Amino acid sequence: MSSSAFDFKQKLQRVQPKPALPQEGMDAKLDEIAERHEFVSREPVLRIERVRGTEPIDVLSVKGPLSVLNRFKNYCNETDQPYWRAIDSMLKAMER
Repeated sequence: MSSSAFDFKQKLQRVQPKPALPQEGMDAKLDEIAERHEFVSREPVLRIERVRGTEPIDVLSVKGPLSVLNRFKNYCNETDQPYWRAIDSMLKAMER
């Protein structure tokens, strides 16, 4: 009992895929549509690592009288040095 209405093999053979759209210009068109719909890209943002010296970095938190810390900050601002470099120069001056 083979009916032509149920002859899927012949129907499937007639199915042809649509030709692929040309890739040239397609990316620009997709970007335009995405921008129009305010699409936010989920592609990962490349994180640039900061280049540091070979010496390990540590953190030092100092509490002290405001007048002393303000003098130190003013010194660093006037000499255009980061805190660590100012401390280093002071220690070298003391031969430490």
